[in-house]
Amino acid sequence: DTLLLPFWNRRDGIVSDARDPCALAFSAPRACRCGFGLASALMLAFNGSSNLCQACHAVSINFGSASSLRDGFLRSSHFRLLCVTGLNRWVLRKLEPLGVLYQTGLQVPFFKARFEFVLEELLRSCKAQYVDELIKQDDFVRTLIKIANSIKPMKSEARKGALRKMLKKIQFVEPISLPLNPELKVSGIDVEKCKYMDSKKLPLWLVFKNADNTVQHPIYTMFKAGDDLRQDMLTLQLMKIMEKIWSKASLDLRMNVYGCVSTGLSDGFLEIVQNAETMSKIASKYGGGAKAVFRVETLQNWLVSNNRTGEDYSQAVEKFIRSCAAYCVATCVLGIGDRHNDNVMIKRTGEFFHIDFGHILGHFKSKFGIKRERAKFVFTPDMAYVMGGTADERFNQFQELCGLAFNKLRENAHLFLNLINLMVSSGIPELATPQNVCYLRDILVLDLSEEDAKEKFNEWIFESLQTTATQMQRADSSMELFFRMWRKHTATYKI
Repeated sequence: DTLLLPFWNRRDGIVSDARDPCALAFSAPRACRCGFGLASALMLAFNGSSNLCQACHAVSINFGSASSLRDGFLRSSHFRLLCVTGLNRWVLRKLEPLGVLYQTGLQVPFFKARFEFVLEELLRSCKAQYVDELIKQDDFVRTLIKIANSIKPMKSEARKGALRKMLKKIQFVEPISLPLNPELKVSGIDVEKCKYMDSKKLPLWLVFKNADNTVQHPIYTMFKAGDDLRQDMLTLQLMKIMEKIWSKASLDLRMNVYGCVSTGLSDGFLEIVQNAETMSKIASKYGGGAKAVFRVETLQNWLVSNNRTGEDYSQAVEKFIRSCAAYCVATCVLGIGDRHNDNVMIKRTGEFFHIDFGHILGHFKSKFGIKRERAKFVFTPDMAYVMGGTADERFNQFQELCGLAFNKLRENAHLFLNLINLMVSSGIPELATPQNVCYLRDILVLDLSEEDAKEKFNEWIFESLQTTATQMQRADSSMELFFRMWRKHTATYKI
């Protein structure tokens, strides 16, 4: 009945002033009170929703009295902010007949009573129109789950038609807010642009009509049914906080931290980043498939083809260098694994980014007992080639940015340790024990000086460049894409 969470200075509101979270244990009520305070401080520091995961989980693990919960966090303006945003679906799932959401625990009487109490407070805190909006969102999500599950057993040639037929039946009497962003209201679905993605869970690619007539662009999202997105949501939350820390330090690292919200235990929405390609598709189109990962010019050729003028290309390379530094540091610190060509992407304007965070905190995959990922992060020769090679000043700029970004995270180490530590008992698969938190502590090499830490990260950069296992894994991914396309092509012309 203890939760490993360090004490922080509530008087000063300093969320990063903490002791070693891998060494201290506090009783659950005290830890949860710290969690509420940490969550509230983050609300103020990061504009409201950055602490969503921790704030919601703190509600579910609070073992204190109902009165202390009511008089504390649930009556705060920060909790009401979470309520009206409609983003607290992680904690709340539909509890008839209220039409609002809860996460887990209804099978356990203690948690059932707590969730019912939270629901009551949520309804008290929200105005009627917000409650109605939550109910409409929930009904809409349930409809999408039903559609997504109904196409899964169908034959591939029948799926797209069936999907669009069912989507056409959805009626929008009035605009509704998307769970991804309550400020985004949609008035309908552009059915002809919708499809399903050819992956294991068959996620839905959905294109919504923007209810704001002054905005011409539609809203692109992906809806997943059958996938637990809580780990992705947590990872992207931490990346968003990293981005804001770097921005405050005048480090513009051109990140693309896309939106992600879990609407239940196995469903949720993802924001689609427009005008971007996976490295796998770039390899197949511009480098001849799997062997393209060993051709250093493939990525540069793709960037040149999308940035025809010298000025456009120079700007694309600058964005690539900055974003590459950001994601090398972020994926290293968070221990993100299973990196292959299908979950590493780049925008046509040069911004590099990662997607799909199914393995974090050093849970690297193995094949036949051999570790598939031996480098701390993905940085391959074709990426260095875009920077002009290791002797070029642009590569030196990349190294400098990595060092600055890494040290900024080290300065804020206990903030990240606290945030992850609070989630240890949340049920996220790869965050089950305090030892998982220790991965983050160790990778930040907190015993080193800034200069030594910068030098250590430079060593990791060259280790990544020289690790052929990363390129082999990317080649495997490109081969898988080739065979998927080949099977799809032969199925189309099957007699």
